[in-house]
Amino acid sequence: WHHMEQPERAAAELVRVLRPGGRLVAIDLEIGRGRDPGKKLSGHDRTFGPAEMRRTLEGAGLADVEVEPLGAWLIGSGVKA
Repeated sequence: WHHMEQPERAAAELVRVLRPGGRLVAIDLEIGRGRDPGKKLSGHDRTFGPAEMRRTLEGAGLADVEVEPLGAWLIGSGVKA
């Protein structure tokens, strides 16, 4: 996600091609750990926090969205209705 200029658009396209009942799993760096939300990093368009990843996945049309931290990473998933 952090390399994409429009992660919301990318998420919507991934959900569009997902079968009904299919699960999308996304992994990305978590903000914090010395990084500022939304700050551009070298080679990165922005970084995400759990709430932003949840909004992006839900906004793309996924249900049962879960976002969990794993070290410096976020793992988000949801199911296409």
